[in-house]
Amino acid sequence: MPHEYHTAMWRVHRNPQSVSLDLIALRTQALTSLLEMAQWPRGHAYPFLLILGRVAGIAEGRLTQLADDGQVDEILKAISRN
Repeated sequence: MPHEYHTAMWRVHRNPQSVSLDLIALRTQALTSLLEMAQWPRGHAYPFLLILGRVAGIAEGRLTQLADDGQVDEILKAISRN
């Protein structure tokens, strides 16, 4: 990912109009990785579930409860609506 970020930032300096497309591509790549990591075994997936839940706008208390209870599907549904 650092290379993609650096490449995107380099393009912004060379062509400011491309910034929105680069940010969309960066978000897509990041979400793809986060969604994959959210499927890892429960203990390993926990921080990625929190990140996805925050991106989806789930309230912190509710998000912690969902993640603690292993309700991955609820978090993934919320991110798909976002």
